[in-house]
Amino acid sequence: MNKFRLISILLLIILTLSTFNIYAANNNPQIKYKKIKAGQDTYVIEKNPRFNNLKHPRVAIVLGGGGARGLVHIGVLKALEEANIPMDMIVGTSMGAIIGTMYGSGIPIDQIEEIATKATFFNMFSLNFPSTQSLLKTVEINHALERLAPTKRLENFPIPTALLSFDLNKGVKYVHTSGRIANTIQSSYAVPFYFPVQQKGKFSLVDPGVVELTPAKTAKVLGADLIISSTAIDELPYDNYNNSVRSLIRTIQLLQKKNSAPITKKYSDVIIRNKVGEYSFMDFQLANRLIQIGYKQAKQQLPKIKETLKENHVSLAKNSSNNRKPLNMTQILNDFKYNRLILDPFIVKPLFYFGKDNSVFKQNLFKDEFMDPQYGFEIKKGKLDVLLLNTKDRRSDLEAQVRIKKITPSLDLIAKSRMKTDQNDWELTLKHYAKNYTLSLGRTNRNQQNFNLIKNEYDLNRNNINFKGESTLLISPEFDDYKVLTSHQQLFKISSIWSLKPKIVFNNTNLLSSPTIYRGTEPADTVEFQAAIDAIYTHNFLHSIEFMQIIQITDIGFYIFSDYQSSDTESTAFGIGSKMNLNLLGVKPIHLGVYTSRDRKTDESKVGWDLNFVF
Repeated sequence: MNKFRLISILLLIILTLSTFNIYAANNNPQIKYKKIKAGQDTYVIEKNPRFNNLKHPRVAIVLGGGGARGLVHIGVLKALEEANIPMDMIVGTSMGAIIGTMYGSGIPIDQIEEIATKATFFNMFSLNFPSTQSLLKTVEINHALERLAPTKRLENFPIPTALLSFDLNKGVKYVHTSGRIANTIQSSYAVPFYFPVQQKGKFSLVDPGVVELTPAKTAKVLGADLIISSTAIDELPYDNYNNSVRSLIRTIQLLQKKNSAPITKKYSDVIIRNKVGEYSFMDFQLANRLIQIGYKQAKQQLPKIKETLKENHVSLAKNSSNNRKPLNMTQILNDFKYNRLILDPFIVKPLFYFGKDNSVFKQNLFKDEFMDPQYGFEIKKGKLDVLLLNTKDRRSDLEAQVRIKKITPSLDLIAKSRMKTDQNDWELTLKHYAKNYTLSLGRTNRNQQNFNLIKNEYDLNRNNINFKGESTLLISPEFDDYKVLTSHQQLFKISSIWSLKPKIVFNNTNLLSSPTIYRGTEPADTVEFQAAIDAIYTHNFLHSIEFMQIIQITDIGFYIFSDYQSSDTESTAFGIGSKMNLNLLGVKPIHLGVYTSRDRKTDESKVGWDLNFVF
């Protein structure tokens, strides 16, 4: 089939399914709500009788916004739960709404902590192209949060939970108490330009941070008698505001202080003021540290909280944490790690790669430098995942991959095809997923030769050592010959600032493209063996460096290295390099590095880039 005809068919499928999903989205049942005037504010509240039926006195836990800083709420909830503090309702905004939704739905707090520190959420954000509504798409992450929750609809949560958002049309505060998580959660964290504004009937809903960052007043409107508020507000580390971005952020912060701070103070009986001034709203990589801050701050406030409860004749809860059924967290984290979540919506993600070769026919552990852009798109619907990728700037190569997820709980069926100008390659495998490894079995055709195929990947952590590896084995149909490509890497953390990273690659065939880890001037195509070792210095001078409140620089490090390769001849090289990660809004990492090397055989120097740009 002509590849352009194939693209046309796929685009027709996209258009048809998109139309169906738009129709379905516009035919959801109407939600009943009521309007309440509270001082100068108008609240539109979805009707949920559970809030009216709660017995007095009612204790509300209020969780404010703050981006990654809001991860402190996990530690706060953990400390409150350990102390058996009653929680009759939860009210949240922005990150507080996300944490509150996970907890209110019934996820045990220790597993929420595990999700926050181990799940790779950044894979689920994609550029919102060609739309001009926002920088990033969020539909996939919204449905992933619903997938995690034991209870999928707010009105059925074990703990009555409300999420606050703000309507741009009428300037009113909108309180969500019902509906599916996937259709509701974004309303409370939708920041214009960054994330899409959520449309709900006649309402255009966004993050309410400017008008009520910590929704203590909302809790009072919902009938709370005692309110415990947890904040995640920072102070900007600037002495002047001599550029437009700093000025804009400072303006927003001043509005938050003017509008939100008085609300928190007036309506809260106890305020847990988490000290997060030195952290950024993009510091998701510091989840463990932020959770500990929240835990310690809540612990310090426990005497005051218990005294307040006693004064109002409120008894402590009786082992409330024991009522939560643990989730199969291994399976959930594996689904995140291996991109195996089964999600309801029809999702189309544009793909753009630069700096590394992301061919689906090559190994993933070590990726070759590739300075031509690769682009395509990925389609997801239920168990089906289709990827189409152009792998050369002249469009002479086109790769397609079809993946049917979860044929069994641990098995996927994967088909790959590569259409070249002179030949076609294909691969068909069953892939088994376990916690620390994968195993694929199937058939493949390379350069018009058929082979049985075995592939394995592993990722093991033992104390301060990480082991990673990937092997591809081609076995002839008669089982009398084999071809192998195997790559391995270890990371030894020998101190708080020094690590060693040895790497090896062995390849005995030219049918499998060998990744290049040799950084000298002669990385030959037919090298049989390569080895390298990096000594990495990673002293953390700063948590991060930020530009325009969009780009964050983290994980700055320096390293010295020595490389070796052999085939017909041998050569060695040594050098020095630096690396860092650039994170877009804290959720889309871009790896950037540069090195200089000296090849002993040729006595020549080289400057190289280590770039991996994935969108």
